Amino acid sequence: MTQMRRQIPLFPDIAAHPATRISKRSLRFQSDRLTGLRNGLLQREARHFFPECFVPRSNPQRAIHMLYKMCDYLDSAMLEPVWLQPLAVGGVNAWVFGLMGFRVSSELNVFTLLESHGESSLEIDAEFNLARPLESLKPYQILVETLYPALVPDDETYPYQPIDDALRDWLAQCAETLLKRDPAYQRLMKVDLPNALRLPQPIHQLCLQSRARPVGPELNSRHAQIAIAHSDALTSANLENPKLLPLLMAFIEAKNPTFDVDDLIRMLKMEILGRGRSEAAWRYVCRNGSRLFKVAWSLAPRQPAFEVALRYLAALEAAGLPPPPPPSVAAAWLRAFNVNQAYDSGIELGDDFHGKMNPTILRLAFAEADQRRSSPKLNDFIQEFLGVCWWSQQTGASIDKNQAHAGWSWLVNQWKAEQSVQEVLAQAKSITWPMQLTAISVGHWQVIPLSSSDALIRESFAMRNCLRDYIVRCAVGVEEYYSIRDSVTNKPKACFGIRFDDLGQGTLIDVKGFANSNSSTELRDLAYQLVSCMNLTAKPKFTKTRSGPPELQADEATEGELGHYTVMVDDNFHYMDESARRSLGSYDTFDSAIEACKGLVDQCLEEYIEPGISAERLLSQYKTFGDDPFIVCAEGGVKFSAWDYAEQRCKVITENGGRQK
Repeated sequence: MTQMRRQIPLFPDIAAHPATRISKRSLRFQSDRLTGLRNGLLQREARHFFPECFVPRSNPQRAIHMLYKMCDYLDSAMLEPVWLQPLAVGGVNAWVFGLMGFRVSSELNVFTLLESHGESSLEIDAEFNLARPLESLKPYQILVETLYPALVPDDETYPYQPIDDALRDWLAQCAETLLKRDPAYQRLMKVDLPNALRLPQPIHQLCLQSRARPVGPELNSRHAQIAIAHSDALTSANLENPKLLPLLMAFIEAKNPTFDVDDLIRMLKMEILGRGRSEAAWRYVCRNGSRLFKVAWSLAPRQPAFEVALRYLAALEAAGLPPPPPPSVAAAWLRAFNVNQAYDSGIELGDDFHGKMNPTILRLAFAEADQRRSSPKLNDFIQEFLGVCWWSQQTGASIDKNQAHAGWSWLVNQWKAEQSVQEVLAQAKSITWPMQLTAISVGHWQVIPLSSSDALIRESFAMRNCLRDYIVRCAVGVEEYYSIRDSVTNKPKACFGIRFDDLGQGTLIDVKGFANSNSSTELRDLAYQLVSCMNLTAKPKFTKTRSGPPELQADEATEGELGHYTVMVDDNFHYMDESARRSLGSYDTFDSAIEACKGLVDQCLEEYIEPGISAERLLSQYKTFGDDPFIVCAEGGVKFSAWDYAEQRCKVITENGGRQK
């Protein structure tokens, strides 16, 4: 036993046995290092090996003994690791270490693994890679199972106990790891054996071209077997439309690998049309070929390739058969709208995954992606695309012809606006309040009550106004706001507010369109009619004493300073502008707060008095330019209407000849 062997003992009883000198190039010497590392020695080098090589816990001495014997055999077999046995009918048996092999015959269409049993051999139904036949663990498992009778310790008698799966896999993994370190074996594995199993050039080329999920030079034995069985039909289809070969192969594998038909393209067309796809979809597939499905096939490796292609085609047809998206965009889309499996198993395409996104948006996105295909900023578009997808799902928005004509930039602006809405919603408290009117339809208009903070914020961003600043006033019952929308498109066209007096009677504040522009006469008349009908049916009650939600009371208290009643002042000239609001002061009693409000209204009216002015003109001047005080108390009640008081004072002033009394 060498000095290195003594420095890396495996088990005391094994290391104590005398042994002949072991060459440092031998597999047995390497196995000592491997199993030694696995048992806790030289841990700094452990990262270079596979964790599967840990010695089995059950009877480890026996496992190490069998490993030594296997290494001794492989060392001797490396002198002539492969020998070829030509077949009389064409093809070859390639035997590795004389224990296991590969049978490849394009004439017989046979691709199988072999297990040696003396002068006979047993075919094993298992797939392998013709370009790298020794890459998988299966050949090494066959090697261990065949060699097992020679590996058992000498003190065991026949019949031997069957080899368990854990020991077999461990020995196979050790054999694979040790052999792959040998340069001669590397050449055998990557060059000599693949060349020995290589198919005739035309057949080999046909098999490579018809792969749905190509990975370098890899060629699956089952795929080659199916391709050779239908080589005549595939060759004919290759002459007619070579771009369809991978899809045709996926179709053959899905339907029945044994069926025989001369015109595969006609059969494929009948199958696609029979699955509900249109003639236009078939022409789309013929024009673009199997490259349409390349990304989908690579991302969903565990689903049948033909089923993936049909679902992906259905999604493209729902979007109007747009230009095929760039691979990075298609990958982002598929990952966003399908179930992600384990990290190494890809995604699973749902039967109707495209139904989660508006088809018009998808068509516009793919058209834009096609224009930016060669742009260096395509990754920026992917972010926009995913953002618009999120907006479409979040809002469930429907796109009309005018919006579709506005193009991709309009959709991006909608996504960014929704982002702003979500940021504000995340910072605001979610509050709801009762409304006097419910949602009603009048002609081709629909009136929607804005009965929550979320609704006010969304309406504020949609109409570009400051409705979101009036959440507190709506919550405590001072005002209510409604949205007038088109009943067909659900687009907001105007919004109006109602302010209530002490008896619950509402006064129309104003009717404004987009960005506080003047609304049409039709919408203003509609708002006036609704307020009039509401006042006729309203029950007399102290409406403005309705308390807001508990979470609002702390916010209301902060609007004041020290007193129980706080007088806040809005500027009628800056209607719905929260920044123009100011505090007049805080008062200990309700009466003192009322007097302060009345005094401010009287002061404003005094400025607008002119000789011969009418009550209506004076009130209009006040509502346009005057101050609008209101009271906020700690309990949330607001008990003063400046406009009602101003209307009473205007009548008194004009009756007294323009003098206040």
